Amino acid sequence: MSTTVHHVSFRRALLQSGFHIGAKIGKGTFSSVRLAKHINRRGKITLLACKIVRLDRCSVEFREKFFPRELEILTSLRHPHLLYVHRVLQLEQCVFIFMQYAPGGDLLQYINEHGPLKELAAKRWFGQLLLAIRFLHSKGIAHRDLKCDNILINGRHELLVGDFGFAKRCWNTHAGHTSVAMPDGEQRSHQNWSETFCGSVAYAAPEVIMAQPYDPMVADIWSLGVVLFVMLNCATPFSEDNLSRLVRLQMDRMYVYNDLLAQPLTTEARMAIDEMLEPYPQQRISLSQLKKLNWLRTK
Repeated sequence: MSTTVHHVSFRRALLQSGFHIGAKIGKGTFSSVRLAKHINRRGKITLLACKIVRLDRCSVEFREKFFPRELEILTSLRHPHLLYVHRVLQLEQCVFIFMQYAPGGDLLQYINEHGPLKELAAKRWFGQLLLAIRFLHSKGIAHRDLKCDNILINGRHELLVGDFGFAKRCWNTHAGHTSVAMPDGEQRSHQNWSETFCGSVAYAAPEVIMAQPYDPMVADIWSLGVVLFVMLNCATPFSEDNLSRLVRLQMDRMYVYNDLLAQPLTTEARMAIDEMLEPYPQQRISLSQLKKLNWLRTK
């Protein structure tokens, strides 16, 4: 009975703000995602996705550490290739995050349905990812969970980076002083590094898997390399459940390109991936260097 009363009161409160909740389209560990729409006072309808987080069902670490960080970052960012948050409402122990709706689903679904991308299409989409991650890093934010499942396709067939559940603000761009010399440089202070394992093992850099203190922005670049590999090969570069063996494969660069593609990958495309999947973080390519590679500069 009390649950029904809560649902009615939630629905009434949401309707008063112009929000209507629809069918479920996704599910997370502590949340669900539903279709939603917002109707403003002039009658304009905006189609949205709504992530509903039940705080009373969350772990203490998620509720007190990761979720507040996610909300702070989500509501502070605006970029054409980042998922836009329309509004955040909290009703008792439920938080409703109304976000931009991406009708094209996620990148992994797209690749599974359509197969590997041709290089020209991959280059266009990957360029959009680079813009998004360069913007994040310029704001002092590392994503820490870049993977095809967290990259969405909007109605204009463009990519949107979403899911900032593990994102971390490494330094504050608004502070009067920072220990960081430049967002894309080599002089970030070790005090801004991470020790937490974040994200999916298939996309995680070796230094993350080995539980070493790591620069999360440099680890993001490894994950970008895995994303590009999946785009072009329809498979992840490393498939190994045993973490020790996985790290050995990563350190030895034991990944194989798909030779069954209708058109073999160009040397430039392979070089771009190789530069990102550099197992030693000190030698991994930076985002500014990546942007200058021949593969991305040629049409």
